[in-house]
Amino acid sequence: MAEQYAGRTIDVVAWNTLTATGGMFDAQSTGQVVTGILKLAQRWLITFLHEPGSVKYNYWGRENPVGTTFMSQLRLGTARTNAAVSALFQLAEIAARQQLQAEETDDNPDDERYRKALLNDMTIVGDYLRLEVTIYSLADEVTLIVPIPSVPR
Repeated sequence: MAEQYAGRTIDVVAWNTLTATGGMFDAQSTGQVVTGILKLAQRWLITFLHEPGSVKYNYWGRENPVGTTFMSQLRLGTARTNAAVSALFQLAEIAARQQLQAEETDDNPDDERYRKALLNDMTIVGDYLRLEVTIYSLADEVTLIVPIPSVPR
């Protein structure tokens, strides 16, 4: 198992869908590490879901604040249709792409280098917005389900 991390940088797992709670950490997952396309997906989630200026510590040495306006626009209630959510997603994806690619170097493995994210599907269920997103690296892809609570109507 340790050989899969040889010569690679790792992150601590922030989201683990296999936890008992389905949430972030639990007693069994604390301290787990992630690399490759899942590390990239985690970087994308952190960037995409944070509002600019909300991350006070500059984890990656970025010149500009981490984040996009996706969540703040949702909170304002400006996206009441699938077309509006899709437009917000596209704008936020461009901002996330610029940030993620700016922090990467040619030394990063291809499966950890961001290419794009595509919104495959979205559903509003009660007060939740469910996004199905595929993250593409230079070498791989992974599809995520992103539940976002308390979407104003």
